[in-house]
Amino acid sequence: MSSITLVEATSSDDACSLKTECTPEAKDDPPPSVFSRDDEWYLEDGNVVLLVEHRLFRLHKFMLTRESDFFRTLLSLPQRNVTSDGKIEGESDDCPIICTGDTYEDFKALCWAIYARAADILAEHVYATSNIPRLVRVTALSHKYNFTAIETWTFGVLSKHAKDYQIGLFAKYGEWAAVGRILNLAVKCHQDALARQIEKDWVSLITDPSGTIWEEACVTALSVAENSLELREFHGKAYYTLLRATSIFATGSQRTLGSENPVKTVSILDQPISINLSRHRWQRLYTGYWSLSCLRVKLAHPPALGDSPPCSDNHVRDCVPAWQAWWKGILDDSARNGKHLNDPGELIQVMEKRITKPIQCQVTGTDIPCNEHIRSQISSMREAFEKSLADRFLGPEMKDDD
Repeated sequence: MSSITLVEATSSDDACSLKTECTPEAKDDPPPSVFSRDDEWYLEDGNVVLLVEHRLFRLHKFMLTRESDFFRTLLSLPQRNVTSDGKIEGESDDCPIICTGDTYEDFKALCWAIYARAADILAEHVYATSNIPRLVRVTALSHKYNFTAIETWTFGVLSKHAKDYQIGLFAKYGEWAAVGRILNLAVKCHQDALARQIEKDWVSLITDPSGTIWEEACVTALSVAENSLELREFHGKAYYTLLRATSIFATGSQRTLGSENPVKTVSILDQPISINLSRHRWQRLYTGYWSLSCLRVKLAHPPALGDSPPCSDNHVRDCVPAWQAWWKGILDDSARNGKHLNDPGELIQVMEKRITKPIQCQVTGTDIPCNEHIRSQISSMREAFEKSLADRFLGPEMKDDD
C-alpha cells in the first residue's frame, strides 16, 4: 500500500515532516481489511481518511486545514502520491494517510478538540467538569500537528487548573504517565509557569513518606526524568527530596557531620528505607548524599565574604568578623537546640531567613555596611545549590565536545 506517512521531524522548527512510501505493499502494513472505522470520528460526509494504529478516521478537509498549518500544507499539495491504480492518499479507506507514532485514543481526543462546541470548551474551564487526561492528549497532538490555537488553549486551561488546585490536580490526571507527558510538553514548549507548578507539586508529594502514594510518586518522578534530558534539574530535585524524606540528615549519628570526614556518615544509608529502588538509583542516592555531606563540611565555616563597595576601609575590620561570628552563632544556636542543620540546603535556607535582620558590628554595635551584599550572596548560594543538585546525584552533565 502506497502512502504518505507522518513522522517526527528532526528539526526543532517543525513538529512533523513528511515521508512518502511508494512501494506497492509495505511488509509491515496490514491489509486494509483489518482496519476498523472509528465509531465516532469516521464521518460519512468527511473527505480525508487517516489511519491511526488500525483505526480509520474520516474528517473534513476544511476543519483540518483551518486549524493546522501542517495539514494545510499537506492537503494543499498539487498532487499527493498516487498509487498504481490511480488512488490518491487520503481519499479512500484502502489508501489512507498514515499517522505514525500516535495512538487512536490520542487522535480521538484531537478530533474532539477540532470539532468541539462552545459548551464543550466552556466545560473544560470548570475544574469539576474538566477532562484532564483528554486535555493532555489534545496538547500533545495539537503540538505535533501545529494546531497552534488549540495548543495555546489547552496549555492555558491546564496552567490555570494547576495554579488553582496544585496537588489536587494530580488525582484528575488519571495516571502518572499523563503527568510526565504534560511536564515534558510544558518544558519543551516553554510553558515555564506550568512546568514549575507541576514540578513543585510533584516534589511536594515526595516530601512526605507517610503519604499513600509516596513511593509511586518517587519512582515515577525518577522514571520520567530519566527519559528526558530537558528534566535534568527536576531529576536532581527529585533525588534530593527523596533523600531528605528518609530523615537521613536528622539522624543522631550525624551530630559531628560538620567537623568530621563524611566517609564515616555514608554508611548510615545502609539502614533500611521503605522504597523499592534499582541498584543504579541507590548508587545515585549514595553519590548525592556523599556530595552533600562534603558540602556540609565546608559550610561548617562561613564562606569568604567578598568586598562590597560601601565598605571602603572598614570591610576587614568590621564586616568580615561580624559575618563570621554571625554564621558561627547560627550553627551553635541550632546545635544547642538539637537541630544540627546537617542538610546543606536547609542550612542555607535558615541563613537566608535570618539575614533579614541586619548583622551588627561587634565593636560599634551598629549595622555593618555589607548587610545588603550578604543578603545577595546568600541568595546566590541558594540558587547555586539548587542548580547543583543534578550534578551531585547524576554526575556532571556531558557536553557535546566531551
